[in-house]
Amino acid sequence: MKTILLGNAGAGKSTLSMRLMAKQPVARLSLDEVAFDEGTQRRPIQDSIADVRSFIASHESWIIEGCYADIIEPVLCECDELIFL
Repeated sequence: MKTILLGNAGAGKSTLSMRLMAKQPVARLSLDEVAFDEGTQRRPIQDSIADVRSFIASHESWIIEGCYADIIEPVLCECDELIFL
């Protein structure tokens, strides 16, 4: 499984990712974890993209969820499934 869940805040991405993981345990990355420094300061976009690429390279199966299209666009080609909520 290489799945990206993309959608607006409150759409149910985290809930769906947890349900998918209950069926098939995989690594999960919330884009919130790579988009911001501690607090509310947005990290440089290239740093966030590098972190996502590193996560993908480190896991055979994964779910990435979030609402930051600018971070996820460069790695869309890595997923088997894109779900927009």
